[in-house]
Amino acid sequence: MNNKNMKKSNSKGKLNDITLKPSIFSSIRIPTFNKSKLSSKRSSDLKMDGLLNHNLPTPEDVSLTTGTVKKKKKSFEIFHWKFMLLSVLFVVGLCGTTIMWFTTIYHEEIFKTLTLGNGTPLHYAWKKPPLEPLLCVHIFNYTNVDQYFSDENKKSKSVKLKVEDSGPYCFREKIERMHIQFRKNETEMSYREQRLHTFDEEASVGSLNATVIVPNVLILSVYKELKSLSAISRFFGYATLSTTGAKVLIETTVQKYLFGYEDNIFNMIGNVQQMFSDDNKKLPTEFGILKKRSGLSNDTFVIRTGIGNLDEMGQVIEINNITKFNAWTSDACNVVTGSDGLFSRRSSIQSLHDVLLFHKDSCRALPLQFDHVEELRGGILAHRYKLRSDIFDHSKSENQCYCNVSDSCTILGALDISSCASVQGAPIVLSRPHFLDSNVNLNMNGEEIIEGLKPDIKKHDFHIDVFPPIGLTVRTLMRMQMNIQVHNPGHDRNLNPLEDKTVLPMVWVEMNSGNDVPEKMYSLLYHLSFTMKWAEYGLKWTFLLFTFLMAFILFKISFMKSSKKEFIIILKKSKPSNSLSFPCV
Repeated sequence: MNNKNMKKSNSKGKLNDITLKPSIFSSIRIPTFNKSKLSSKRSSDLKMDGLLNHNLPTPEDVSLTTGTVKKKKKSFEIFHWKFMLLSVLFVVGLCGTTIMWFTTIYHEEIFKTLTLGNGTPLHYAWKKPPLEPLLCVHIFNYTNVDQYFSDENKKSKSVKLKVEDSGPYCFREKIERMHIQFRKNETEMSYREQRLHTFDEEASVGSLNATVIVPNVLILSVYKELKSLSAISRFFGYATLSTTGAKVLIETTVQKYLFGYEDNIFNMIGNVQQMFSDDNKKLPTEFGILKKRSGLSNDTFVIRTGIGNLDEMGQVIEINNITKFNAWTSDACNVVTGSDGLFSRRSSIQSLHDVLLFHKDSCRALPLQFDHVEELRGGILAHRYKLRSDIFDHSKSENQCYCNVSDSCTILGALDISSCASVQGAPIVLSRPHFLDSNVNLNMNGEEIIEGLKPDIKKHDFHIDVFPPIGLTVRTLMRMQMNIQVHNPGHDRNLNPLEDKTVLPMVWVEMNSGNDVPEKMYSLLYHLSFTMKWAEYGLKWTFLLFTFLMAFILFKISFMKSSKKEFIIILKKSKPSNSLSFPCV
């Protein structure tokens, strides 16, 4: 076969039985290719391998190869972006899982919105509380005054004073916080309180026009003040009281005793006291149990809003521009601290530690201790805190600084607050109702000084129910008794036969928010108790399963045939050769 026949054979693409004419290459055997084996290979691939033609690839071959390269390149780019997206989703899932399972960020971010900051829902509820608690006053009515102060009994002292618990006289108390000013980036807030009282006749035992016989706070305050004056001042004071027949127990109406009464003899004695007093201390000219509580208060409070530190929300830090009282013997007892009554420290509630309740009228904070878990409506749980039974036990080291004089330290279960500015020097003594957990009403022989008092822990207990997640007080039942101490110089016929330091019960007050909570408050408690937990569980498991799913997909595609490797192979195959020849040459 000549060269012309070879070209003709090549142009027809037939490769079987190719034989070279005997020549210089007659000793070289050209491999014979099987057509059936080549059928599985693309002709373009064979051309690129240089086995079919010694010439450069045709334009059709180049076009076909370029298309394949572009297709593989695009496939690799898609794979790249898929891998990146899955990696980002895996990281997001991992971060979410870490936050939900191993941190408290979820709770803290939600609670950050539950502050008293300006414009928050809690601020509006705090400013105008939806709940109007029932304020009930029980007045101790002295029933045998004439017999007790008779000349015969002044000699024999055989008759004891008798009292009866007259009440309750109840009022709906509406509270509104006014003159609100924020300071220090809204972390603190000052305000004044306005309290309006509406008489609740159905909850009361009778009319406010009912008459009662009660201790005369104004005159008994004068006796206390006379002891601190000079000798000549005391002489004129006692003489005036004796000649005018000033009464230490007076008959008045419930209305006047609660919201203010005057005493003409007291006004005259007050002028004498002012004339000879060294410190120009002014005694009150009018007294009423609820007089200073009703209307717009003159006191300005400063509390923390919880912004920046939710644990501090509702904590009183200042009153009337002072951070310390001047009533007690140590700075620890004088410091202004404690809850405003609506919010307590979350950390203390959740760890079951004692909480402090700021009590302005006694110039101190009242400690309350955890008692038990109480179940509210709908399965909502609250922690019940009760007033410590040893709160007025001055033998305790933490209570000793509340003893200003040695006499008051010997009284168990009562607190002399005459040094507190809120009572303006009146010899007021605080105790629990009916002298519960107290020896105030016992003489040296262990006998009752005043008859008719019946302490009962069920009727006279003091407690609050607090919602632990945010330290919110949801139910309140506060009970406290106000008494007055007699300062008898020993020679005044108006006081005899009352012994010096005798404590006369005046009233005990009950603040009751009721057993149920308002609907708006219940909705908040429900969502914080249940909805937030359900959402937390859902997010926890969603993030966890999502993270595992992304990890599984990434693991699977990592072991699939790599598009990148295929792309490299194609590039190698598409690289042109400058000299094509038979592989065996």
